[in-house]
Amino acid sequence: MVAMVKAADFPYPWQRCKIIHLVRHGQAMHNIEGDNREALLSPGLFDAELSSLGLQQVAELRKDFHDSGLIKRIDLVITSPLSRAMQTAVGVFGSEGHEYSPKVIAVELCRDRLGVRPCDMRRKVRECQSRFPSIDFSMIDEEDDNLWKPDLREQVEELAARVTKFLKWNDGSKSKFEKARLTNEKLSFIEDVGQVGMTEFFDSAHALQDKIEQLAKLIQKSRHLVVFTGAGISTSCGIPDFRGPKGIWTLQREGKPLPEASLPFHRAMPSMTHMALVQLEKAGILKFVISQNVDGLHLRSGIPREKLAELHGNSFMETCPSCGAEYLRDFEVETIGLKETSRRCSVEKCGAKLRDTVLDWEDALPPKEMNLAEKHCKMGDVVLCLGTSLQITPACNLPLKCLRGGGKIVIVNLQKTPKDKKANLVIHGFVDKVIAGVMEFLNMQIPPYIRIDLFQTILTQSLSSDKKFVNWTIRIASIHGLNAPLPFIKSVEVSFSDNQNYKEAILNTQPFLLKRRTVRALTFEMFLKLNFSDGCGCLSTQIKIPFNFLASSEDFKLDKNAAIEQMKDAAIQDSSCGQNAVIERRTVLVPKSEITVHAIVTNVKAFDPHLSNGDVKPRTEVLKRCETTRKRSQGRKRKMRS
Repeated sequence: MVAMVKAADFPYPWQRCKIIHLVRHGQAMHNIEGDNREALLSPGLFDAELSSLGLQQVAELRKDFHDSGLIKRIDLVITSPLSRAMQTAVGVFGSEGHEYSPKVIAVELCRDRLGVRPCDMRRKVRECQSRFPSIDFSMIDEEDDNLWKPDLREQVEELAARVTKFLKWNDGSKSKFEKARLTNEKLSFIEDVGQVGMTEFFDSAHALQDKIEQLAKLIQKSRHLVVFTGAGISTSCGIPDFRGPKGIWTLQREGKPLPEASLPFHRAMPSMTHMALVQLEKAGILKFVISQNVDGLHLRSGIPREKLAELHGNSFMETCPSCGAEYLRDFEVETIGLKETSRRCSVEKCGAKLRDTVLDWEDALPPKEMNLAEKHCKMGDVVLCLGTSLQITPACNLPLKCLRGGGKIVIVNLQKTPKDKKANLVIHGFVDKVIAGVMEFLNMQIPPYIRIDLFQTILTQSLSSDKKFVNWTIRIASIHGLNAPLPFIKSVEVSFSDNQNYKEAILNTQPFLLKRRTVRALTFEMFLKLNFSDGCGCLSTQIKIPFNFLASSEDFKLDKNAAIEQMKDAAIQDSSCGQNAVIERRTVLVPKSEITVHAIVTNVKAFDPHLSNGDVKPRTEVLKRCETTRKRSQGRKRKMRS
């Protein structure tokens, strides 16, 4: 197993190196047999798993990594696809959703020396995915183990060649997998990223207010407003920009470490500017948004997909190359560069392998997004550029398309841009501050951001041979598939109604799965306390699941949009999160299962309407334990990046 440390955690020039830790798996069952050849050939040792001592070794190593603080610096874990190695990887470094858990990928080149014993043969990829859903298996092409031979041991020369191949592959893996920090940067490393460390300029208070009013009047009179956004609109979300004094590429060139993320990338919330744009769109003023960011915050904020062009892709979006279907995920997609991911299209009669949507340096801008962006810029009478240094080619020329038709360009950015001379108005100030002033002038309220996440509970049951007992399994899973991560839930505590003497359980690792055997005729209630991951607005919430194995549940499906709107209204009224609702339930006959889709409010972020000199004061919900029983109040080829 290979664990790589984040290069940026070390001083220059070591920043440009990879620090690699080699970790051997814990003791496995076949290790106990020593040199007992007959025992080692036993089919019972197929893909041998860890022994009790091996599990203890894993626990001790995990403690060492945490106590030393090294766990915080591990960027990527590469594991053999054999069970003993994967058990060690997940046991030591944790699975997705755990604090400091790095990405774990399975790679065939990383396997032990191939022998003739069953213990050296791996399972089918499908089975591995089911057992280790937090591990990425997209680098393994074959479903079955075609490397293992029952009568042919790997020669030393062959092993050496495989190791060399692995080292070369590992040397080029940075572009895909060094994505641990909260950032809009997902590109492979290159030395020349253009002008960085750009000086920031600030208009005087009087000049700023005057320019804000000019901008507000332009927006008020506009018939086709187009907004062109860059990394600057997401800095207040905790996502660093690129070219500013503390930008990613600036620090990279200076040999300084990158800033640590304040929260996971997948939990970043839209800024006041994002939400103001939503309100302008709802009012019919904003006609189209063009974004160079890959953080997905425009879609999360509520900008309709048909009114958004994401020129560089979306870290949370997968698309089907066959039918064109798009899938917005609640987890960060594991690849970049328009590569195949580990999931397939769910459209009936399609089933093609999905691809990520994030461009790398040499990828051309997507024609569909580019054509829409160009069309709307030509139609625009005002093109408002927010938080972008306008250094990308050809994207930086899009705002100029409005000039031929008499349109005006407004640039709001802290640094000067190459297009300033073409603009009718240039404002040097924080984007949030400017937009707050504009919305105040227009007498328009900025809506709060309410995040609602979905998950499913899957209750599977089967009768015992005497039909007196029920063997049942409850699984808390992602709506994006059983093998998809569930990033917003850290752990699940299971308890039962007071009149039942059932043992409680704590599920700390994904998949969240509990198996039990109970009397068939018994009806009872189970309570699931969901403990949320960092970045969620409340610590936990509780849902109740009734059990009645003698009765059949009826299928139903609520109007999802209507149900979500009701939950948003309740969250706004309560000024807190944790509200949840069942929005769909369906039954499956074989195996007998009940699948229930739950929706839950995990973040509420409002903005104080009382602004002081345009300063933005976001008001987020107080972190607290939210129970369902609590009282509620009534009544989206580049040469440079911006």
